[in-house]
Amino acid sequence: MGSTYPTWLLKGSFIENINSLVLNNCNALTTLPRNFNQSHYCLDLGLENLGSLRELPTLPESLTTLRIIRCPCLIFKCENEVQLNGNQGMVDERSWISSIMQINEISAKSTNYMKDALDYEFKSFEKTISVENCFSEQLKIAENNVGGKALELSENVLRAWCQCHQQKMHYMFSHSTGRSTFKLPSMLQILTLGYCCISDGALSECLRGMTTLEELYLMGIMTITTLPPAQVLESLQHLRVLETQDCWCLRSLGGLRSLPNLLKFQVQGSWCLEMESDYTQLPPTLQFFTVENCILPPAILNGDLPCLQHVEIENCLVSASLSLGQLFSLKSLKLVNCPDLCHIQGLKSHPSMDYLHLVRLPQLVVESVMESWQGS
Repeated sequence: MGSTYPTWLLKGSFIENINSLVLNNCNALTTLPRNFNQSHYCLDLGLENLGSLRELPTLPESLTTLRIIRCPCLIFKCENEVQLNGNQGMVDERSWISSIMQINEISAKSTNYMKDALDYEFKSFEKTISVENCFSEQLKIAENNVGGKALELSENVLRAWCQCHQQKMHYMFSHSTGRSTFKLPSMLQILTLGYCCISDGALSECLRGMTTLEELYLMGIMTITTLPPAQVLESLQHLRVLETQDCWCLRSLGGLRSLPNLLKFQVQGSWCLEMESDYTQLPPTLQFFTVENCILPPAILNGDLPCLQHVEIENCLVSASLSLGQLFSLKSLKLVNCPDLCHIQGLKSHPSMDYLHLVRLPQLVVESVMESWQGS
């Protein structure tokens, strides 16, 4: 679609009867049609690559699927967060860079993901906030290093991102720009938020009481540091799937364990997660668990997980020994490119497991694995 609304979209008769609407690469749009909430039959709304979209009016209650992806000027925060100084979304620069460089060393695939995300992040910085002299210098560093074809990521580029991100968080919380609330339609079943600005508080508020929500996807949201607390997540009675990807500042899984019926949880590229404590909080209903591009503790699978059947760990830094704990329902285990892993403890205790996939584990003691597998 072009940069402005076609005339037929603004007609009341069309708006009222539309079933699905996707706006993609409409770079001149700053808001949706004011009468869009009159679309009583609209089930699907996709807002993608809308670089100037700054306002989201009331959405139709009929919506069951909503995607907001790469809309950098949309800012969602709560009233009581406006005066925050921006420290909420910050990371420990030295520790964060060190973690990324370690992951970068073990996986070219991870490097490509990082470069794509960084490239978009630096472009969105220019749209989100006014550029000051020091900020311009950081963007120049990024432009000289990220824009090329080389896969190497330098500490200078990552440091530039941290400093730009700090400016962005300060802008987000010190200005009144942006909606104070983000109200979701009450019948929503699938929600995807990707590469947009939403605070911890706004995420909690929009999910509160969403009893119909079945799938939640959070991608490239650098402004959240924690998943919502138990008081919010326990109300998501029908949530079956939760996936987070490249949420670089995510430090806590919040009240994840309180999700009453979660079946699938996937986390990718969250370098800051405090995994020693949080991964004991996985919901007992979980059946599918996937981790990629993270740093994991040895007891990651030692929680109370009686229903867990499928585990995938890829491109992760793990300890020398991985314990399978009491996963008596485990049917498949896939471990790919975990260079420090030497031992897998507990294979003999899992007679129900019929699929074992081990790839690029250079330190793994194969003999012990074979003995455990044959003895199970």
